[in-house]
This record gives sequence, C-alpha cells and structure tokens, in this order.
Amino acid sequence: MTAPALARRPVAAPRALRRYGAVNWLGTATLVRREVGRNFKLWPISLIGPVLSMMLYILVFALALGPVRGTARGEAVLDFIAPGLVLFVTMQRAAEAGTFSLMIDKLEGMIADLLVSPLTPAEMTTAYMLSGTLAGLATGTAVMTGMLLFVGLPVGAPLLALPVAVLAAAVMALFGVLAGLWARKWDHVAVVFSFIIVPLGFLSGLFAPVAEVPEPFATAIRLNPMYYAIDAFRGALTGVHVVPVAASLAVLAGTVAALWALCFLLIRRGYNLKD
Repeated sequence: MTAPALARRPVAAPRALRRYGAVNWLGTATLVRREVGRNFKLWPISLIGPVLSMMLYILVFALALGPVRGTARGEAVLDFIAPGLVLFVTMQRAAEAGTFSLMIDKLEGMIADLLVSPLTPAEMTTAYMLSGTLAGLATGTAVMTGMLLFVGLPVGAPLLALPVAVLAAAVMALFGVLAGLWARKWDHVAVVFSFIIVPLGFLSGLFAPVAEVPEPFATAIRLNPMYYAIDAFRGALTGVHVVPVAASLAVLAGTVAALWALCFLLIRRGYNLKD
C-alpha cells in the first residue's frame, strides 16, 4: 500500500481514558477474588485440617478433666475453652492468608504486575485485608460447625459474635500482611508465626481466666489485642466475659485502623516490594 493510500485511511478516534472514580471497585474486588480463590485451592489444609486440630484440642482437655468430665464443672471448663479455640483458629488462618498471598507474589515475581495495576496502595491494603478476613472466617465457620455438632457449644448472641469475629480476623489479616511485607523468605514467615503469633494466642486468656494468671503474664495478656477478641467472642456465645464487649470492640476497631494505616504506608513506599 502506497504512502498516499495510507494517508487517506480513516484514523480511529483515540479511546477515552477509563474513569475509576474515587475507588476502583472492580480492581479491588478482582484482587480479593483472586486471593480468596488462591486460599481455597488448599481447602483440605485451610478447612479440614483446623477442624480436626480443634477437635483434638477439645478431646485432650476432656480427657484431662478426668472424673470431672461430664459434670457441670467439667462442662463449664469446656464451654470456656471452646469459643477461644474457634476464634484463635479464625485469627491464625486470617494471618496465614495475608502472609501467604504477599509471599507468593514476591517470591514468584508477580508483585510487579500488581504494582503497575490501576490499584492504589489503599485499595491493595483493603483487598489483602478483606481476602485474609474472609479466609479466616471461612475456617472459623467450619470449626464452629464442628464444635456445635460434637461439643454442644452454646450460642447466646450470634449477631454479636459475628462483628467480633470479623474485626478479630481483620486484625490478624493485616498483621499477616505486615509479616508478608517484612519477610524475604519462608524462614522469616516461620519465625513470625512461631515466636509472635502462637505466643500471642496462648497469652490471650485462651485457656484460663486472666484473674488466675500470675504476673507479669496477666499484664502481658491485657496488652494483647487477641485477649479482647477472645473475651468478647466468649461473652457473645456464653455470656461470660471480663471486659465489656463494647470496650473490646473499640480496642479491635482501633487496632484494625492502626494496622491498616501502617500497611498502607509501607505499601505506598514499596517496602520490600520493589527490590
């Protein structure tokens, strides 16, 4: 084709720039869907495994009660422990999901595709938080179902238990994002979970009332956000709690806001993402 002919060809009008508005809802939802789907590909580990683990925990405690097992006192002990186990596994799974997502993207070199996508740091932070929260809630729901079927866990105020579980899972999902940003290899992830998350879980009033714990462990428990989550969740299910549930919800909401802001700042700076 000659040059004059090329010159006479109609030129397509340039495509208008896509307007996302204040929030790129489609991009955020797509990232959430990708991360949730990635986590649920391992459903035997993320759902079945925690149910079996928590059932074994309850079985061990039931056997340890000995002659008290089956009495009112023994049932009270199991009712105290069971809600904490449900929420603990919910929070742990939320943290794992948040960390797993970032580590896979970083180690496989896919994080560059995400950084050049039309997503702001705030949208990325929110998407990782939501995906981790949903993964944790799914695992918690499976464990809760197992507890209801085999332990007879009381459910006093489910509408109150849900926001507690959502906020607790969001806290740990954001903590998992922080761990994923900091870690450069899987060994670093193992350090975070072995030396921070698991000890925080055990120092949260999970197995014993804080009033019966000696110092300085009692003070450490009161400084732990997990304590307020587990205490409020236990209060919603059984009516037994130490801290007013409204105060616990305020602590959890404040922790979510602080962790979200920290994750946002680190992602905006490209901390350990652009190396």
